[in-house]
Amino acid sequence: MRTSQPSMLKHVIEGLDITSVLEKALDGDNLSLREVELLMKSSHSDLIGSVADKIRRRVVGDTVTFVTNQILNYTNVCVVKCNFCAFYRNEGDQDAYALSPEEVVERAYRAWKMYNTRQVLIQGGVNPNFGIEYYESVFRGVKNRTKNLAIHGLSTSEIEFIARKERMSIKEVLMRLKAAGLSSVPGAGGEILVDSVRKKLGRTLSNSEGYLRVMEEAHKLSIPTSVTMMYGHVETPEDRAKHLMTVLDLQKKTGGFMAFIGWNFEPGNTRLEKEGKVRYTAGGADLLKVVAVARITFQGMIRNIQSSWLTVGIPMAQLALNYGANDWGGTIFEEEVIPATGKQVGNLRVQKLVEAVKKIGRPVAERDNFYNIIKTFE
Repeated sequence: MRTSQPSMLKHVIEGLDITSVLEKALDGDNLSLREVELLMKSSHSDLIGSVADKIRRRVVGDTVTFVTNQILNYTNVCVVKCNFCAFYRNEGDQDAYALSPEEVVERAYRAWKMYNTRQVLIQGGVNPNFGIEYYESVFRGVKNRTKNLAIHGLSTSEIEFIARKERMSIKEVLMRLKAAGLSSVPGAGGEILVDSVRKKLGRTLSNSEGYLRVMEEAHKLSIPTSVTMMYGHVETPEDRAKHLMTVLDLQKKTGGFMAFIGWNFEPGNTRLEKEGKVRYTAGGADLLKVVAVARITFQGMIRNIQSSWLTVGIPMAQLALNYGANDWGGTIFEEEVIPATGKQVGNLRVQKLVEAVKKIGRPVAERDNFYNIIKTFE
């Protein structure tokens, strides 16, 4: 049954197309690529956000979830050298580093002991010196030193490189990593799943097909994953729409994506900035549009949409929770990738996160790595 909302939209939005798209979304129907493009191009973000928020309420309710998380960047040495990255260093650079397995395990253990972390996100550069045995040693070490600490690990680029270095299939790599303790795979490496855009970004190691192949193989092995979209660089609204629809197509096939995270490109100290191709960070309006259109596109197919506080800050993340997002992501300790652009994000503890959610009048709960609620905050 249609709500009264679409009839109101007809008085506000010029053109039947946008109205029809929002009516269709409220009915729970899947949108076409063209319809998603229209939403991405529309200037009526508040109305699109209102529809997305209704869908969010219907799909997941009002509770905002988060995980106690540590981001552990084990090396900044990387052979890919993406044009959008300020984090990577060449081997031999003065500030290049590569942690030993023992050092990684010790950092994970220390955060787990001090802050009761439930998830450690292990990512770094594509370091040519590290084979699969390095990662197996890290994962097993983390599992042996901690109790129930979930490993959310490695970008698709890292996984693809391991496969090439070891002359193994993606499936074999994932099977060995899972046996060593890998719980889930983050969405890093997605950027925009349009190869013409990825070429401009310097994504030489992994094309769209490679990213999707890693994700599909992980899903087949019952390794759930997240999926990301980096926006605000050289992409168009059409590219953003294609990205969402490509993700949706794989989700219909495998059902393995737990969450969608959109994050804005930070140009500081990147090649794209130095070459004058991207000078400024995308604004908050872009975040709200991406969050809202993602919720409308995915409906309940991908239940969890993150508010992306890390790159946009707490106030914008609070707004995103009224535009279709339902998950804050996590607390943070020692993250190094974003600060490499010159933007300081600091650490976020549980108390501050809970207070930020309560200030907008929403219930808040801690979750585990698989989005199961384990603790509520009255």
